[in-house]
Amino acid sequence: MSPPTTKSNSGLCDFCCGVSPYTVSSVRTTSTGHQLGYHHRTYEDLEISSRRCPLCKLMLDELIKSSHPIKLRKGKVHQVLLSSDKYHSGGHTRREVCGITVGVTNSNARAFLHAWADEPSDAALSGDVTGRTLHPAADSPGAFHQIQTWLNTCQRSHTECDSVPLADADTSSITRFPTRLLDVGTNHDKTPFIRLTDRQNAMGPYAALSYCWGPEATQLRTLKSNLAEHATGINICTMPATLRDAVTATRNLGLRYLWIDALCIIQDDTPDWLREAPQMGLIYQNAHLTIAATGSSSSTGGLFHPRDTTTNQPVVELSYQPPGGGGRKLRTFFVGPHPPSFDKVVTASVWNSRGWVIQERNLSRRIILFAAGQLFFECIRHSVGEDGLVLVAVRGRCPFRFDTCN
Repeated sequence: MSPPTTKSNSGLCDFCCGVSPYTVSSVRTTSTGHQLGYHHRTYEDLEISSRRCPLCKLMLDELIKSSHPIKLRKGKVHQVLLSSDKYHSGGHTRREVCGITVGVTNSNARAFLHAWADEPSDAALSGDVTGRTLHPAADSPGAFHQIQTWLNTCQRSHTECDSVPLADADTSSITRFPTRLLDVGTNHDKTPFIRLTDRQNAMGPYAALSYCWGPEATQLRTLKSNLAEHATGINICTMPATLRDAVTATRNLGLRYLWIDALCIIQDDTPDWLREAPQMGLIYQNAHLTIAATGSSSSTGGLFHPRDTTTNQPVVELSYQPPGGGGRKLRTFFVGPHPPSFDKVVTASVWNSRGWVIQERNLSRRIILFAAGQLFFECIRHSVGEDGLVLVAVRGRCPFRFDTCN
């Protein structure tokens, strides 16, 4: 469900009424070469038009926020250009719009807008608009449905994501699993207890958690003194937020087993640590998926960060007619501020600065990134955001087995 908007094309200036997935993806040939996108007003005109046109105001506000102070070149024309984030070599007529870049020629001004359509709408079904609205919460049923859709698509269609064997053919299947795993039960279980179990009793798909520990004093750990107790049961209410949320995520995704280093390695047992630590690359490689707490700098930060659910975000509804004539039905999509980008909330995160994350991220076949603002899914093929934006080969992952990369 989309947030409240202005009435479709209501109050828009003539330039903004022409914004569509087709116009922002167009190519024009000029004396200086190809010009991509839709030619809007000049920046000076935009300042005037923004007083009455909601889309002009949205663009101006985002330009100021992104490029302040804006530097314009004297004596130059400052043309506002709107271009799609989807350009394809060999033909620029495809749309598949998820985001719109707002640029101003002869200046440093640049901003990014989010374009999305409701999933049952003609704009979405036609492929014109691939952007989607964000879910109200990272732990909402809709968010977990989205994650499951990503996982199912990857398993069904991405053969390269299963190209890493779980174990060599001449190796016992028991080596596919960590020495210990947490049995979290199922999503239907009402018990607040999980338990530590050995691999002989836990041969099934498992998730692995990638996270920042933070201060060790806040960390729940398995020690020689509480190993037997953890095998009997761990009350999830006693777990730091990130670990507790990882249990919730694992259950909601239909998996029974979870690997967390602090609980699955005996932390004050040197022989156990020396035996388990070298296996961590294989543990992430063999996991069905990795859950990454990219939005938290410690184990107390959690996975499910609050989102701004207020209705005061500026959103503009736009209607357009697809090419072809014949009285084709108008299609509708929405434009608003861009949600947090992958670079800002994943690449620049504290989580991504950790040394351990090199193997945890590069060797995992699939990762769910619980970032601040939105969810992301990474696999060997690509990264995709909850907003619909697809980044191809963003990870530069190692395509080989762990023992080859060592």
